[in-house]
Amino acid sequence: MFFKVLKSGFRVEDCRLATADRLMRYLSVMSVVAWRLFMITLISRTDPDAPCTTLLSDLEWKVLFQKINKGKPLPKKAPTTGDIVVWIARLGGFLARKSDGMPGTLTLWRGWKRLTDLTEGWELALKAQICG
Repeated sequence: MFFKVLKSGFRVEDCRLATADRLMRYLSVMSVVAWRLFMITLISRTDPDAPCTTLLSDLEWKVLFQKINKGKPLPKKAPTTGDIVVWIARLGGFLARKSDGMPGTLTLWRGWKRLTDLTEGWELALKAQICG
């Protein structure tokens, strides 16, 4: 599954870097991200009741909660890993129907990219309020 994420999710074979050194640096960074996604998938399946703070930063899970649960106040306690994996997958196009089962790593990859963008946007908005 790790290599499937690298090959299908990141499309490393389509990467057109001119030198082997650049390709090795690219693969090094992408391997870390692929490993994290694979780890999140495994932990959500083996221990879905673990707190999500073991996988996400405080800001990441709060942004994710606000995006998925529009209008609801933040919970006092962090959601479970099982919950956040489904929420990340929903950002990636997962429908989360009862018969769908657990999301796969490629759906998580698409959702992870969106979560990263949302978190970065939130951080930029917070900085703009402080400076402006």
